[in-house]
Amino acid sequence: ALAVGLGVLTYQQTSKWHDTVTLFEDAAADTKRNWKAHRLLADHYLTRGDHAKSLEHCEQGIACGRELGRLLSTQGRALFETGAREQAVEKLQQAAEFEPDDSLIRTNLGWAHSELGQFDLARDQLARAAALLPDSATPYARQLVLSLWGHALAKSGDPRQAREKFTAALEVAPHDPAVLRGAGEVELQLGDAQRALALFRQADQYGSHDVKSIYLVAQAQAAAGELEAAIAGFESVLQAIPNQPDATLKLTSVLLQLGRREQAISRVKASLAALQQVDHPQAKVFRSRLLTRLGDIAAAQQDVTAAIQHYDQAVSQWPDDYQATNNLAWLLATSGDPATRNGQRAVALAERARKMLARPDRNSLETLAAAYAANAQFEQAVDMAQQAQSLARDAKDQAAADAIERQLKAYRSGQPFVAQ
Repeated sequence: ALAVGLGVLTYQQTSKWHDTVTLFEDAAADTKRNWKAHRLLADHYLTRGDHAKSLEHCEQGIACGRELGRLLSTQGRALFETGAREQAVEKLQQAAEFEPDDSLIRTNLGWAHSELGQFDLARDQLARAAALLPDSATPYARQLVLSLWGHALAKSGDPRQAREKFTAALEVAPHDPAVLRGAGEVELQLGDAQRALALFRQADQYGSHDVKSIYLVAQAQAAAGELEAAIAGFESVLQAIPNQPDATLKLTSVLLQLGRREQAISRVKASLAALQQVDHPQAKVFRSRLLTRLGDIAAAQQDVTAAIQHYDQAVSQWPDDYQATNNLAWLLATSGDPATRNGQRAVALAERARKMLARPDRNSLETLAAAYAANAQFEQAVDMAQQAQSLARDAKDQAAADAIERQLKAYRSGQPFVAQ
């Protein structure tokens, strides 16, 4: 009787199971607690970008109490795509608690941390995901984990290890444009512009030649000294996306290298004007970066008053702009004009700038030393300057170490350092 019953059920269902999705939709509807159908449908709709349907099937599948790790992982990814990022990470963490040895879940959690800029957390999760990959893992799964891991390593300040991961990813997927571009960006970070350029051009052979690829090639050309070609590339990007801040900043850097100062200023001001009416948090970040560029240009011309004004405006737009904060602190600490120098504010800014970094670098320590000296805190100034000098020597940057020695001489004699 049971065999006959199943035969009838199968016959009836074949009339409406026209494809796999219809099959699982029907299975989920006919069998109230069909957790597997809900899981597969949740994955399917997530892949299609239908996040509402994906979340609906996640909820129904979770209610069945089976395969909670995978369902929570899919739920987390769908929530992330809808903008509920904190809730998404909570779901992904719960998924990892249910299935601690699931490589896919660890990959999803690592990806989410990376998207949020939490690169140290991302690299830890992706290292675990790589270690948990089964022998039967597909090439796509392997290259995905390795390339995401490489990206997190690069962003957390470890480009050499990132290069190793991308090299391994390319062994698995040598023609994948995304992997080639990721590897190229790491080579740029490591200073090998020619290798980066070769990788970007190889990526173009296997993928679409879009605005992003033009931008990456132009970056590599600029780093390789092919300045006119880089200008043409950035101009192409700006034709497609007028006043795009990243392309504008890269273009102005090249223009300044060629001595085209007024053209660079004009470009920055045009982008600023275009962003003035944009009411979005990211617009404030871009305005800050553009104002910082104007500050850099003014500082290079020794127009300290204008530089301070631009950096001040940049910090007011985006208080977490490290470059603007650090540069403003330096000018307030080292200005040759006593009316401009402000040691107390310089210390506040320099201390905040240092806290923005995962680990202090030479510039932040050197700025903090100058700020302490401008505020008559000479013992602290000597301590910070010595730390900065040690980093310079570790990097075999003798010119920087000698410059800091001149600053130390002033601090030891109870004098602030005045920049020339």
